[in-house]
Amino acid sequence: MEKAFTFFLFTLFLLMSSSVMTQTNITTDQLALLSLKSQIISDPFHFLDESWSPATSVCHWVGVTCGSRSP
Repeated sequence: MEKAFTFFLFTLFLLMSSSVMTQTNITTDQLALLSLKSQIISDPFHFLDESWSPATSVCHWVGVTCGSRSP
């Protein structure tokens, strides 16, 4: 019984750690994309202004795909 509980706690810890790391990676990616956006000097159709907003999750930006694995 004690081994099963220890295994459960270890699994729970791994799942929580994975969630925190994913959020950190998304934040880092969003900051990198916003930095790239700031360097673009011509956006005549305001595509990036309308779809890449810091107020919106990076996963909802046009052209950005979020997932646990990169292609």
